[in-house]
Amino acid sequence: MKNQRKCIGLAGFGVVGRHVYEQLTTVHRKQFYVKAVAIKHPDRHPETDIPFTTSLDSLIWDSEIEVIVEVIGGIQPAYDFIRQALLHKKSVVTANKYLIAYHGNELRKLAAEQGVQLLYEASVGGSIPILSALNCSLRHHQIRSVTGILNGSTNFILTALSSQPNRSVDDILQEARDKGFLEADPSFDLKGWDIQQKLTIIAWHAFGCRLVPGEIPVLSLMGFSDPDRFLTRYGRIKYLATICREGDTLSSLVIPTLIEDTHPFIRVQDEFNAILVDTEYSGGQLLVGKGAGGHPTACSVLADLIAIDHRLPDVDESVDWTIRHAQPLGQVYLRVASGKEKQVISRLKKEQVVFRPIGNDQYVVRSISLSVLMSLQTDLALAVKLPSQLFIESHLTQRLALAV
Repeated sequence: MKNQRKCIGLAGFGVVGRHVYEQLTTVHRKQFYVKAVAIKHPDRHPETDIPFTTSLDSLIWDSEIEVIVEVIGGIQPAYDFIRQALLHKKSVVTANKYLIAYHGNELRKLAAEQGVQLLYEASVGGSIPILSALNCSLRHHQIRSVTGILNGSTNFILTALSSQPNRSVDDILQEARDKGFLEADPSFDLKGWDIQQKLTIIAWHAFGCRLVPGEIPVLSLMGFSDPDRFLTRYGRIKYLATICREGDTLSSLVIPTLIEDTHPFIRVQDEFNAILVDTEYSGGQLLVGKGAGGHPTACSVLADLIAIDHRLPDVDESVDWTIRHAQPLGQVYLRVASGKEKQVISRLKKEQVVFRPIGNDQYVVRSISLSVLMSLQTDLALAVKLPSQLFIESHLTQRLALAV
């Protein structure tokens, strides 16, 4: 019976690793068996029946293991480990967005040279099968743009800020930590770096464009505080990522965005993710699913394991993309950092940006280019993109002023 099942070596036994192991040894035990689980400290785990090892190399050198599942996270030792596994002609399934965002091009090429697979559906969107959709079912639909809520942790926080107005921002952040959605240092999520890495991966699968995370402009959510909560009276704030095609030009952005009731993401709450793929031939395709937590990520890992024997279509790299990020953003809410008001107003006037004060250190600008907004970022506490249908300046300003 064992020889009829695919032999798995599992590297990592954290939140995701535990759920992957559970699913492999219960629901999918007839298809797979786990030969070994590599972790640093087996003594911390009382499960005596789990085949723990402290050696990552042992998974590579074991000739019976066919597929490596890497859920360690980070760049090292994951990079060296995956590279060696591919060189030893073992297919690899990983949830490591950090690694794929920075080293995916090199590792994909190596996997192809060795005739094995490198799959990483779980690196983007939690349980949403977005990469397989972009690779297969949507690849001939002529994708125009991909927009998404790609971070379940920040969506959980923003949902609570809207639905629980009497709770402080600090209290909501602590709940997110208690639920395991945020680390003690939340900057990776709140500064948009997690989303930036995921959008890099989407850019490759949607458009065959080899971006690196630093090429994608990011406006931070880190400064969101109680003075900004009045915005939730006019919609819901979502931390959105988008990449758009116009001819042979691509533009991308990660920015907090106020959406209204008609937006397809308005009911995407808590730790759920959502991805909207706009296409020439079939319009918008909306995918929604849990984006944070061990079970959703493990489901995507298992989907890759099931697909491991099926060769995926090659990504089309034929377009020589021009990257442009200077598009006008329309109206944007700004809260200026303490003591920086003079510098910000001076720069807005110099760039001939129309703006009006709506409160203490708070402004609405009518239209601003991304390049100017990015240059102001160190002087801003927060920037939020406002809905395009609220371009009636006096109406918007009056509504916001009444709320302050």
